[in-house]
Order: sequence, then C-alpha cells, then structure tokens
Amino acid sequence: MDDIRYELVEIHTSSPVLFTDAGAAPGLTMKGEFYRPPAHIAPPYPAVVVSDGRGGLKLARERSYARHLAEHGYAVLVLDSLAGRGLGGVAQPMRLLGVTEAMMLADAFAALAALTQRADIAPQRIHHLGFAAGGLTALLSAFDQMRRAFGAGEAAFASHASCYGSQALRLVDYRSRGAPVAIFYGGQDDTLNHARLDLLAGDLMSAGSKVRIVGYDAAYHAWDREEDKPANGRINLRRLAGRIDPDGLLHDDESGRPVASARARALWLARAASLSGVHKERNAAVTEAVRAELLRHFAEADGEMVEGEAVAGAAPEPGEHPNLRFVG
Repeated sequence: MDDIRYELVEIHTSSPVLFTDAGAAPGLTMKGEFYRPPAHIAPPYPAVVVSDGRGGLKLARERSYARHLAEHGYAVLVLDSLAGRGLGGVAQPMRLLGVTEAMMLADAFAALAALTQRADIAPQRIHHLGFAAGGLTALLSAFDQMRRAFGAGEAAFASHASCYGSQALRLVDYRSRGAPVAIFYGGQDDTLNHARLDLLAGDLMSAGSKVRIVGYDAAYHAWDREEDKPANGRINLRRLAGRIDPDGLLHDDESGRPVASARARALWLARAASLSGVHKERNAAVTEAVRAELLRHFAEADGEMVEGEAVAGAAPEPGEHPNLRFVG
C-alpha cells in the first residue's frame, strides 16, 4: 500500500539575479512539495532537496523520484523555482531569463535551512539532487564559496547528485567540504560537453570529493520524461561557459568579459544559444538504473556520516581521473 504523505511547505528564499547579489536580493516566500516516508519508518529521516529543471516540475521526474526516495526512507523537499516566481508555464526564453543560476542556488540553500530546522530531519544527512539546470545547481552547492554567499553558515549537504545537468559554470575557488558527488549523463545527450564535465568533476575531486560519473550510452537528454514520444527542445545551451571569481562575479569563458548585469547575462545566454535543439527521449530502463544508483549514492554518504568516517573521502591521487562508466 502506498502511504507516502505529501504536503506544501513554505520556503523563505530570495531572488538574486547574479551571484554578486546574494545576500542583498529581495526576499521571497515560495512553496515546496514535502514528501514523508511511510508511516512505519520513524524519524529523524535523512532528506533530499530536489532542484527542478527549467521546464518546471514534472510528474515523471521530480515528483516521481521524490515518491521513490520517500518509499525508501528519505524525506524529500521538491523545489519549483519557476512557479515560485510566477513563471510556471511560460516560454523557454522567458524561463531562462526569469530564473537565474543564482536564484536556483538561493532556493536550494533556503530549502537546506528549512530542513535543518525540522525535528523530524537528521540535519547532517541532507542531500542535494538536481535535474538539467537543477543538476548544475546540485554541483555548485558543493563549493564553500556558494555556501558562504548564500548564508548557509555551518550547514552543508551530505552529498550531491546531478542528472543530465548542465556543465556551464565553474568556480575559480573550488574549495569545498569534499562531500561525495555522483553525476549521471546520457551518451546521446545533445547538451553534453565532455571536456567541461571532466573539468568540473576535476574541480570537485581536487577539493577532496569522491566523484562517480556514470554514463548511459544509449540515453538522450531527459530520459525520465513523461511522454513516450520523443521531442525536441528549441534551445541548446551546450556552448554556455562561464567561471565565477572569488568575489562572485561571473565571467564569460569565451570572451573573458564580466557578466555584471541582467542585460549582460541575457547577452551571455544569447551568444551561446543554438537553435539546433535538444533531442529528448524516454528510457524507462535508464530511469530505473539511475534511481537504484541514487539510493546507493545517498546510502554510502549516510553511512559515512552515521559511522563518523571522513565525509570527504580520500583525496584523489595525482593523475587520477573520475570513474567514467558506460552502461548499455
């Protein structure tokens, strides 16, 4: 019997357009979907914050993964950064302009803060999972600079997981607490930039994280989409590339110019955008495989936390590369 309990909860976040706006942006109260484990599982629960893609919440994606994780004992807080800002259902260009990378990080850290204040949550066992744009958010939240900028204090995610996430941003200061990281991608994904994926993973490894990269050779972008019929997204941002300096200022990797305003960000997006599109195709087998891998990833991180072992894991040896594994 399915007895997963679900409710809407308030999250007090903000809307910084740029990373340099963090801490000074207007406040915002948005709703999150909170899923509880079955009644026979007693709190305190380990938890997962889920950052949505810029397509908004999907029944077969954020909500389905949330129920699956809840069935296995995790409390799950699902974010809707678009609807929380009145942009649910708008066209893709408006979504890209209206919800920025900094806003999504503000929401993630606000969700972390909300969960740490709950008596039914184990505060040292809160993980961060994201899809597409949310996948990049779930990786950026690992870095200390982002934690400081968004006022996380001593709170930190126990692990990070990205599903077909963007590889657009890196930090010059890549120091972190070294929480474990899992990255899942499709070998046929039009948005995949292998070179930047390796660089971003290398940054995390250099900070002491155990990084697993799992590639599914036959998978396209959005392998967990609801519709059986393939589709094509209009805008491909595979070329988008930027770096965040220690002061939080974003720089366009291609031109070297700072992205210091909303207008500059719009131009940064426009220069990188391609109308070649993004092929999206459902793959139920990959979806099930990723769900199993996520449970393993979170459980391993929780085991380290519960048993008091070093959360960061062993630092990589010189010349070591991320574990790249293809699953047919």
